[in-house]
Amino acid sequence: MNSEFAKRIPSLRSYTIILPKQVIVGVNSVEKIGEEAKKLGSKALLIMDPIIAKGNIASKVQELLKKNGLRYHIFDDIEPEPSVEALNKALSFSKDKDFDIVIGIGGGSTLDIAKATAVMAVNPGTIEDYFGSGKIERRLNLILSPTTAGTGSEVSAFCILTSKGEKKIIHSPLLLPDVAIVDPMLTITMPCKVTANTGFDALSHAIESMLSVDSNEFTDTLNLGAIRLIGKYFRIAYHQGWNIEARKRMAIAAMIAGLAFTNTGLVIGHGVAMRLGEKMHIPHGEACALALPYAMEYNLPVAAEKLAMIASALGENVSGLSEEEAANRAVQWVRNRVKEFGLKASLREYGIEKDKIGELVKDFLEKSLFEINWNPKEITKESLFNFYEKMWTGV
Repeated sequence: MNSEFAKRIPSLRSYTIILPKQVIVGVNSVEKIGEEAKKLGSKALLIMDPIIAKGNIASKVQELLKKNGLRYHIFDDIEPEPSVEALNKALSFSKDKDFDIVIGIGGGSTLDIAKATAVMAVNPGTIEDYFGSGKIERRLNLILSPTTAGTGSEVSAFCILTSKGEKKIIHSPLLLPDVAIVDPMLTITMPCKVTANTGFDALSHAIESMLSVDSNEFTDTLNLGAIRLIGKYFRIAYHQGWNIEARKRMAIAAMIAGLAFTNTGLVIGHGVAMRLGEKMHIPHGEACALALPYAMEYNLPVAAEKLAMIASALGENVSGLSEEEAANRAVQWVRNRVKEFGLKASLREYGIEKDKIGELVKDFLEKSLFEINWNPKEITKESLFNFYEKMWTGV
């Protein structure tokens, strides 16, 4: 077949898939962390948030590292939103300690600091030099294990840091760890609100990745699998936090969605969520929950077929419905969960004045270039203004 002809047919275009080297999944799989770390190094920088560092997880991990002959130091000065300042503290802490492996255990913020530390420990300059894509050439060995089920950072090639009030993206295949350990037991103590916020982050990843213009058969399969798990187990994990089966399925869903969006990017919803985090200080998961149904509606005219598939994966009965009707069922499913979990469904519920919309539009158009390019429906100043107006009123 003529190669130029093939390029003009989306289903025939070629694509590259990047994946982590090894992912270990299962209840109590964190017990493998010592033997896996031993394969990669002898002196570990253990990065955790302060709460994790004081709990049973940290004690267990330290015991496993000692058992396998590893020396280690713990850095736990982690903030809810990962920043360049927090990274620089980690780098100052690790200076002259000759670590050969970084182990990150925690939520997305912790894992992003662990990734950035592994990079900057062996590269010149400052982290600002690596903002963007494809600028990293090496890093220390890296193990990541999440304590939430949302970001997928343990298997993604992205790292997001706040610099001077702006969220900056770093993208490189080298941000994928040598080993990811997904143990649902590490997520079982998440409070309801954190379960909701992180679950919506995972759902946003899966749905937006599927809508991306760079989606493909491989990533669609991953995303539909993640969406099926979330559709079945999100409510159970929220209402029955002790249910280890639900926790396991949500952890797997978040991980699968992370694998997918690493290869596709995300669309308008995540761009909006990042800007709301910067400008309005709305926690990322809440911002994802707020923006997702509007992002789905925005793209429905060009993505009804995929949204109909998403509705079915969420567990909606779409038999006999048109694609558009089925697609709207997916949007309504998301809105129902936002309401059920007590999250805000409009910008005005956050006390944001309507006259801030112009500022938010300008900010998005200047900073969300990745999401603009990945979104299937063209994003213009006018269409974005309408998007924010709907999100402000809650329509």
